[in-house]
Amino acid sequence: YVFGSNAKIESNNFTGNSASFGGAICTAQDTSKQVSISKDSFTLNNAENGGAIYIGFSGTTTDTIGYCNFINNTANESGGAIYILGNNINVGNCIFDGNNATLNGGAIYVTEDLSTTIHDSIFKNSHANNGGAVYYANSTTYGLKITNDDFINNIAVHNGGAILYNTTNHAYRDYLNFDGLGLIDDQTGRTNVFATDTQTRFITNSLFENQNNMDYLLLILTDTAFETPMIEVYLQNPRDQIRRSVRFVVNLTLDGVLQEQVIVTSSNYNSHVTPD
Repeated sequence: YVFGSNAKIESNNFTGNSASFGGAICTAQDTSKQVSISKDSFTLNNAENGGAIYIGFSGTTTDTIGYCNFINNTANESGGAIYILGNNINVGNCIFDGNNATLNGGAIYVTEDLSTTIHDSIFKNSHANNGGAVYYANSTTYGLKITNDDFINNIAVHNGGAILYNTTNHAYRDYLNFDGLGLIDDQTGRTNVFATDTQTRFITNSLFENQNNMDYLLLILTDTAFETPMIEVYLQNPRDQIRRSVRFVVNLTLDGVLQEQVIVTSSNYNSHVTPD
């Protein structure tokens, strides 16, 4: 717990810790002090918010989190690995793998932010209700900058398999290349995104493996009690903040070989029968 002084936390292993705020580290409100967290490993930590780290208000100073590994941390509410509240934070050169939040931000949750940058980091196998890897909530888009990051195999139950920006004027999520707003470099496959109102670039040169970052939770049931096996697919609590509609694709495979691809539409959502 850090309050009232500068702190440098370096080259430590934090495993299996729990708390209400920040399972391993919590920094409280302070207007002048600076915290540096580097070369640390955070594994299997848990909290209500900020499974590994909770960053409170810290005025106009810049706190840094760099060269850290966050593995399988969980938040009962938001920020599976890190919860950032109204702070200037520089998160860089970190690996986030298998972090989970029940509500928002499987790896990182950012809110009321002054200016935060997440750069040169890898996010994979994270899960949350919204923002499978990163969730940002604020009045403006450009409070959080994402630069040179990789997002692989992250899942959201509802919106933003990799990222969800929830701002006053617009919601941005990586689904369908940020709903067509993303500019993808033909040579590198990396994406840039600009805010629709200010044309401020808030995502720079970042990789989204869109086939692996997924929105919406599908529940699949099979019934083989009849001559013809039946597969039931349920979309649990679908909510689309932008289109207020849902489109999803089901790939039917046998022994790893694609047999048929079913695109669910308004005309076939109730049932789909495949001939033998």
